[in-house]
Amino acid sequence: MSYQRLTLLLACLLLPCVAALGAIPVKGALQNLDLRVHPASYKDRGPAHFYWTGEIHVTPHSGPMTVQYHWVRSDKATTGDTDMVLNPGVDSYQVAYD
Repeated sequence: MSYQRLTLLLACLLLPCVAALGAIPVKGALQNLDLRVHPASYKDRGPAHFYWTGEIHVTPHSGPMTVQYHWVRSDKATTGDTDMVLNPGVDSYQVAYD
């Protein structure tokens, strides 16, 4: 087999594999979640007011992606589900709970 034929054969076999590895999936997935609270600590007695912020990170996606989240407090109270649509190119979204 000639060098040119071998190169062409390898290119034909490897090109779809490399293209598939680099392709951005239509649906993304949750990558990680960063949460912060202010104030970071509380030493007094009695009720306190805390402000939570978060950043939801998702994997790259080529189509619109819907993310649903809700907040759960330590006293088991929850917020309703919140849906947000992330368009292609958007890989993170900031949320807050007061």
